[in-house]
Amino acid sequence: MKPFDFDLEVRALRMAIRFSSHQRFISKKQVLGLIILVEQGLKDKSRETRLAVMNYLIGDEIRDALYVRFQSFKNMSGECATILIEYLKKPGDEWSLSENGKRLIACAEDRIKGISV
Repeated sequence: MKPFDFDLEVRALRMAIRFSSHQRFISKKQVLGLIILVEQGLKDKSRETRLAVMNYLIGDEIRDALYVRFQSFKNMSGECATILIEYLKKPGDEWSLSENGKRLIACAEDRIKGISV
């Protein structure tokens, strides 16, 4: 198995989001599921950190697609949420974070904390 490359993973995630449709509305289940998944990977579980990490991972792609800054899990599309859920979750376990998902979120949090210090 190849080693985890954070920058490569982020680029792949952003590309998948960029080429997804942004027409279908996100469901309440998707919103709650994403929050659960992201929180599992964070050391600081605050809302501010959760939003900062998501902005770091996908902010530009969401802004380009929706013409808004990512300020809430509710302002993305259902397609984007599906991509994120599939990217982060453990296969076969709906709301458990995979090892790659943990690393992706943890690395993003470390970069956010490094940027904001």
